[in-house]
Amino acid sequence: MTADGQLGEIEISKMKSTDSSEFLECINWEEAVAQSVGYEGAELISHYSTQFALDKPWLQKRSHSKPEDLDLSERQENLFFGFAIAIAKLKKKQIRVLDIGGGNGYMAYWIRDFFPEQTFEWVILESESVAESYNEWKKEASIDWIYRDAFNDTFDVILISCTLQYLENWSQVLVDSVRSCKMLFLMRLPILESNKHKFGVQYIFRKSLGRNFDASVPCHFFGAKEIFNQISALMKPLYKLVYNDESVIFENKEVRFQDYLFSK
Repeated sequence: MTADGQLGEIEISKMKSTDSSEFLECINWEEAVAQSVGYEGAELISHYSTQFALDKPWLQKRSHSKPEDLDLSERQENLFFGFAIAIAKLKKKQIRVLDIGGGNGYMAYWIRDFFPEQTFEWVILESESVAESYNEWKKEASIDWIYRDAFNDTFDVILISCTLQYLENWSQVLVDSVRSCKMLFLMRLPILESNKHKFGVQYIFRKSLGRNFDASVPCHFFGAKEIFNQISALMKPLYKLVYNDESVIFENKEVRFQDYLFSK
């Protein structure tokens, strides 16, 4: 199961972590998987889908205030900035988006509220169990959750937010994404200062901290130029952005999230 929408539901304003125990460094991906527990379990999926049903985010009334009048989190500001550029470049009334690892679709609701003059066809690629769980509200949310064959189609924008680091085959996902989109928007990537790629386990829930169950997930920490070099060879880089408020502690060092936007 990918993790972005799930983590996004927990805290949508800031993800400034100062607890180094949230991550365990591993030698390779196989060790990270072996050290992780519960991230594909029924308890975790039930937790999020139950909360989704209670919240009904598509029914929440949000005002269409001017952007400068809104109190936005850094994540929202960066999301809207990227999509504003995409809208200007695409010059289309209806924009087709593939949101990889988009969880409950919270970014779709934000984008639709912020750009009410646009129409967004929003497709979320998730694991089979997550997609089936959320698709109960497909009509109400105006989102299509899928779990396969996404790259047999084409999209105006492919959005990957806080998800790439949880995918074993992340490099192939990037190759497939480039082939299938006009613009690629990568958000909230843990980019190291060194060029070395590293592996870890992220603890999402812990019984010892009051949760009902334990859940941890294997993850990548990318080298400084690893992703940028791969994509910039195939697409034009439009900008790179480093977060101030969203970061994690890994190997006793702060790792700030970064965004990249690419276009063909």
